[in-house]
Amino acid sequence: MRQKGCCRSLRVVVVGIAALSLAVRGEPRQTTISTKLADGAVAVATSLLRDNPTNDRGVALLRFALAVDPECPGALLLQAKLDRGQELPAAELSDGGKAYVAFVQSVIAKSKSSPRQLLLWKVVELVEPDNESALLALTKAKNAGTATEFETLLTALAGEKAGAAEAAPAASASGPAPPAGAPAVQGDSPSAQALASAPVRADAAADPRAALHALACPQDCGVSSRVILMVRDLNKILAVMNSHVVVFLCTKRPDVQVSSYNSDGWPSYCGGGTWGVSRYYRNLTPRKLTCWEYVRRLAFQYDLGYFCQPGRIVFTEKDNPQAVAELGLPADAATLATQFKSDHAGTLGKYRNKLVSLQGKVSGLASDGGRTGLNLADDTVRVMLDVPIPADELAKVKEALNRNGPAPSRPQEFPAGTVYFWGSAVCVGPTGGKIVLRGCKEYTVLYCDR
Repeated sequence: MRQKGCCRSLRVVVVGIAALSLAVRGEPRQTTISTKLADGAVAVATSLLRDNPTNDRGVALLRFALAVDPECPGALLLQAKLDRGQELPAAELSDGGKAYVAFVQSVIAKSKSSPRQLLLWKVVELVEPDNESALLALTKAKNAGTATEFETLLTALAGEKAGAAEAAPAASASGPAPPAGAPAVQGDSPSAQALASAPVRADAAADPRAALHALACPQDCGVSSRVILMVRDLNKILAVMNSHVVVFLCTKRPDVQVSSYNSDGWPSYCGGGTWGVSRYYRNLTPRKLTCWEYVRRLAFQYDLGYFCQPGRIVFTEKDNPQAVAELGLPADAATLATQFKSDHAGTLGKYRNKLVSLQGKVSGLASDGGRTGLNLADDTVRVMLDVPIPADELAKVKEALNRNGPAPSRPQEFPAGTVYFWGSAVCVGPTGGKIVLRGCKEYTVLYCDR
């Protein structure tokens, strides 16, 4: 009897949103499992966002609704009202969402896809944070080594699996054939073809990221405008530390060529390779860093992306498909905010629910649900951090912001103390008057020291 009652309550909610859909679109809407999932999520999201438009659970449920049914009129209308700061309609949820939870669990029982099941269990947790079935399912998956974060699960549903490299096209008949066991490399530039034919060390670290996380980088590492010299010096550092990792430079720029490889697979580069060294830092290691943090700071310094392969870290252009798969779509915070204003629908279609490699000047700190956030580009963009800023770094950020105020918009020159951010996060879209990105687990914060 209780199950029937729950279903009756769910029908009331769904019928109400279906009526809203009819009013918005002027035509009947086909009812499917996806539309029911979306409609129920909108109803619960509306109840959560009505009193607090930035409620994390409500925002997540709205994003889920748009992911499973991008044309859901109720979700689109709710998003439009949030974007414009308008009052939200009352949601008929006398049962607190129990009927919707029962429906979602019935879908889970019929689903054969593990990622989809986990996402739906996450939705159950968003509606009922103390739901024991959801807690057990998610904890079991986490203990088995499966990612259970909402951002990751939602990205997988949208077909944008963060960090997964896409399959590379076959090598050109005129280019060198990749050696047996060599990882795939995308691109037809000389650097890409040279990388594809480079020897792979027999003792190569399976996960170069983890290998370099475990190593402390020497302090007082300077910066040169000769990027090929920086790659050479970095390989020397990693060799001394016996890291089993080699760094490569795979670029379209014609002034960088590979002349040879030594017996350990080190590349020897020739050519100019003089790139404008970044404005942000002269000394990238004023304090003790891991080698992985140093690698990220070098990429940031030269405005590069990167991707990882067994035993290799490859610096490349940010728009290289493999770098995009690793880090996300490259975007500057100020440009992103401008694009949302000039082409709202087009920019949403490009970035929403996508992993974005975001960079920009920090203009302030934010907090939401106990998590730290950074406002960028004169507070027009906000990125929420899943990993908190270390206390010593946070103190420097606060000191710099208090001393200088919002970072000035000067394209080439940065005054001392300017704070600059680079990290990967999933774009939610406009919320509360800002472009919001969430789920940032890896980031770099630099301070201009000149």
